[in-house]
Amino acid sequence: AHRHSLHDVPSGEDQTANFYGVSHFPCCITNFPQGWPKFVASAVLTHGNAFAVASFLPLNATLPDAVGGGATLLIETSYPFAGEAVLTVSVPQGHSTTAYLRIPGWAAGASVNGQRAANGTVHAVPLGSGLATLRVRLPQPIRVERGWGVLGNVSSPPADAAVVRRGPLLFSLRPAEQRRVVRDYRRLLPYRPLAVDYEISTREAWSFALDLSDLGALRFEPLASPGWAESLPFSTSEYPFSVRVPARLLSNATWGYWRGTNITAQPPASPIDCDALPSGACGPLEQIRLVPFGSTNLRIAVFPWSH
Repeated sequence: AHRHSLHDVPSGEDQTANFYGVSHFPCCITNFPQGWPKFVASAVLTHGNAFAVASFLPLNATLPDAVGGGATLLIETSYPFAGEAVLTVSVPQGHSTTAYLRIPGWAAGASVNGQRAANGTVHAVPLGSGLATLRVRLPQPIRVERGWGVLGNVSSPPADAAVVRRGPLLFSLRPAEQRRVVRDYRRLLPYRPLAVDYEISTREAWSFALDLSDLGALRFEPLASPGWAESLPFSTSEYPFSVRVPARLLSNATWGYWRGTNITAQPPASPIDCDALPSGACGPLEQIRLVPFGSTNLRIAVFPWSH
């Protein structure tokens, strides 16, 4: 029989817990408070006398003695909200190491200290003793990815729906929320008045088809909403920036809810030919605002499209 060591226990606060994470909350192990430290813990990896930066996060790390004699790493960045990071590496006298920087596949035109770094690769930088500064630039153009939604079959075409991205972030429509408390826990002591279950819905239009006839019309707007702050970057009531996209509102008959529920139906197959649809199936061209996916509770991120 396998015997667990003291390091194998799933939680420090309950030695009888049989799941991984905080013992009182057996939900996703990357639930909000747990996800951040686990993400940061995997941002810098080591192997032999080298280290790899897997994710550009603001951090300060001391590497093991086997890596450059205990080199230190400081990363200063606002990534993923900005496409630049400054890495400062200090290697003790008489030692050396190699930094491997993961360049995302979307970052065409990336550079390290002004030299091109191919996207979708790991860029190696040999480092001798002393202080070195690595300036990483990751361009973040707006891009549209197609091919989302159902794949289709012999009787129905694939959805070929589209999403809008900028850098590593996915963008989504955020209709105004209507909140209703459907349950509280007054009978469970200690009473926590903010620990309630909400039903969240919307009365705003959401069934838009993106107009992709001119991709240059997709416009990045760098202004944050008035209440956004770096201390809570993924607030579901505020956003750091947005993307404006031309779109047409589709009628409920063209794209609505699934079988009489409040669940959105699969996007209709694209491209949407508004000229071939009945009158009123497509609304006039308008600009909609998309915000980072993490800045939403209700969202539409996968859209049909027309051209």
